[in-house]
Amino acid sequence: MMDRARQRGLGWLGLIMLFAGLGFVLLVGFQVLPVYLNQMKITRAVNAVASDAPATVTEVRSALQRYWDIEDIKDLAPRDVKVIRSASGRILSYDYEARRHLFANVSLVLEFGEDVPVDGPIP
Repeated sequence: MMDRARQRGLGWLGLIMLFAGLGFVLLVGFQVLPVYLNQMKITRAVNAVASDAPATVTEVRSALQRYWDIEDIKDLAPRDVKVIRSASGRILSYDYEARRHLFANVSLVLEFGEDVPVDGPIP
């Protein structure tokens, strides 16, 4: 049976491991947060352009470029958003991955993609 007086709590090794784990979680969090904020800007811009229902692909690209310039969107170019025609109408589609360097030869890769239907008639 162990004596209660000998139990002192968290030791130095446990404290170092706790801080190392917390530091790793914060490192990943600080790298992931800007990527997700950028993705939210992209989603908002593509949804806004899809709801405006531009008539041509050129108008879609110019409307996307305006949003990209205003919002300072990175990781995806407006030309990478595809306009797809289907039987049910037009769709704005994008698919990309964002890479962030963590440390040494370890990188974080996040993949994003979405298909947004365009409101309005097919030109």
